[in-house]
Amino acid sequence: MKKALRLIAAFILGVIATLAAQYVCFCFHVPIRIFPPTAVIAPKSVSLNAGKMILVKTKSGAAALINLTSYGDYESESTYRWRFRSRTGVETKGAGSVKEKDSRGPPVVAGGIRLGWSYGSKTNCWLYYFEQDMTVQLLPDTTFDTEDLK
Repeated sequence: MKKALRLIAAFILGVIATLAAQYVCFCFHVPIRIFPPTAVIAPKSVSLNAGKMILVKTKSGAAALINLTSYGDYESESTYRWRFRSRTGVETKGAGSVKEKDSRGPPVVAGGIRLGWSYGSKTNCWLYYFEQDMTVQLLPDTTFDTEDLK
């Protein structure tokens, strides 16, 4: 009887954890992953401070540099610039802005790469990604124009 109760409790906790992870994905506009209740896959987060940028590499071979250029105040616009190299080697660059509203921020989009975003402070933000899809590395933002995207 105790074993059956433990199994039921574990199943219920798995369902709750899965629903919580999917809610976080919804709040931060991160693609939702549907898995069985026992296989909870939650997004990872990285804190991005002023003076740093991130290098994102996807499992498919694409890469992007993302540099927040202004952080703004809560519920004001933060801006970023990006460089993107597709898996075929074509490189593009651009800029974007994000603004947190009702504790939810839009995604940061760099070419074909999307990361969840949320405000941290006037010198910090949080980015969210799925570790099984991509790797993220922090770099100094002084190398934005020279960093190799391979």
